Amino acid sequence: MLFYSVMLVRLFLVLYQILPGKIWYVVLGIVLVRLTAYITAAVRFHCFAPLHTWLNKLTGLGVFLLPYILWVSVIDIYSWGLCILAFVASAEELTIHLLHTDNRADRKSFLHSS
Repeated sequence: MLFYSVMLVRLFLVLYQILPGKIWYVVLGIVLVRLTAYITAAVRFHCFAPLHTWLNKLTGLGVFLLPYILWVSVIDIYSWGLCILAFVASAEELTIHLLHTDNRADRKSFLHSS
């Protein structure tokens, strides 16, 4: 979370100028789903419980690489793909928090039961 916060604060103006306007509505939707997952975990498990799923790790890698491809011609395609990945990762985390009765930060995916 700290990484995302610092990166977005530092790069927000550049990202705002480069990325298409519609993408920011998608980002807002992703943030809302992610916050819903965190609130759900807080209510169910009484703690802050982000998960270390494969999709969350892949999303983190994608966000980490974003500044390195800002000036490449495929930035729009990359950004939309990253938004799709981030939305699926957020939805997966919310689903895990809703359906599983235990809080395990090391759960690898929705399909991985152990």
